[in-house]
Formats: sequence, structure tokens, C-alpha cells
Amino acid sequence: GLSHLCAGDFKSAIEKFKAALKASIDPLLIQTSTLFLGYAYLANAQYQEAISVSEEVMRFSEKYGFELCGTFALAFRGYALAATGDLDGGFKLVGRAEKTYLETGARYFYAGIQLFYGQLSLQITEGGGPKSFSFMVKNIRSLIKLVPGAARKGEEHFNKAIEIFGEIGAKGSLAQAHLGLGSLYRAKGRKEKARESLLKAIEIFEEIQADVFLKQAKEALASLG
Repeated sequence: GLSHLCAGDFKSAIEKFKAALKASIDPLLIQTSTLFLGYAYLANAQYQEAISVSEEVMRFSEKYGFELCGTFALAFRGYALAATGDLDGGFKLVGRAEKTYLETGARYFYAGIQLFYGQLSLQITEGGGPKSFSFMVKNIRSLIKLVPGAARKGEEHFNKAIEIFGEIGAKGSLAQAHLGLGSLYRAKGRKEKARESLLKAIEIFEEIQADVFLKQAKEALASLG
């Protein structure tokens, strides 16, 4: 399941994690598989499923003190809430996870949150996301923080993620951060910077054989003309 997840083949990852759950009897393995199933749901934009899974993992964590999985579930629950329109609620949860990762020195997971912030800034820069009046009212505090200077903030978050992922050798996540940064530069019309970042992403995706992400990066590069 993890190999499919890292390659960007989220549907296959979901099926593999489901199969692992059916075959598992060890409680720790079950919760780990459940956690990654939830993350695969999130990556595949199945947000309600991700939220449901996060609740299960968080209950287990609170009962047995399995904080590593619990904090990760807290973070991706926040991602899912933000993706479904509850920015304030989602940011509150992600912020709690970010604080924990800083305090415990969990650099990979901290960098993952920077990647999330970068992707959100990219979406705002590209003009994506809901724009209804009720959404604006519900999330006014978060929007005031996010929208002004979204591209600049996104660049900072992506670069922070790139720095940490590079230092710890997390190649798949590093390439995703380069892809996000390249897409941000493309959205702002900075073609040479976009090309530079996308080429770095392509090089790593080719090395680790992440075919789905590689296709996305090549399409983004081709769009530059």
C-alpha cells in the first residue's frame, strides 16, 4: 500500500490497505494500516471517509497512548475539514499537530504540514476552492490570514518543506514539494522558476518510479510551452 501511496496511485493504495486490515490481527498493525488508509482517502479526495477513519485512530490513540498515530490522524483530519470548507476548524487541528511535531522534533511530519500549507496557498493563488457567501463568513478569520500574499506564503512553505525533506532524505515528499512550488510559480507566470522546480520534481519521480506524480509533473512542464 505504501508503494502505491508514494507513487500517487491512491486508489490502488486504498485497496491494499483494506486488504491489510482484513489480514491483520495485531492491534498495532491494524491501527497503522487504518491510519494510512485514512491518508490514502485524503489524498484521493475522499474527505468524509478520511474524517471517519481519523476518528477511529484518534480514539485508539487516546485510549492506549499511541500518540504518533494520533497526532498524524489529527493532522489529516484537519486537512480534510479544510478541504471540505471548514478552514477555521481544520486549521485549528493542523495547528495543534504542528505544535506537537515542533516540540517532539518530528521533522518529517512537520515538513508535511508545511507542504499542506503550501498546497493550500497554491489553490488560493490559482483561484480554486469554494467562494460562497456562507463559506466566506464561516472562515473569515482564516481567509484574512491566507489570502493576502498567498503566493509569497506558499513559496515560503514549499521551500521550508523542501529544505527539511532534502535534509532527511524523504525523496518522494521532496519531489511533491518541488512539484507544488513549480505549479505555484507557473500560476504566477514565473516560467523559468517553474521549469526549474518541475525539472527537479521530474528527476526524483523518475528515480523513485512514482509514475502518477511523474505524469502530473511532465504535464505541468509541457504547459509552460
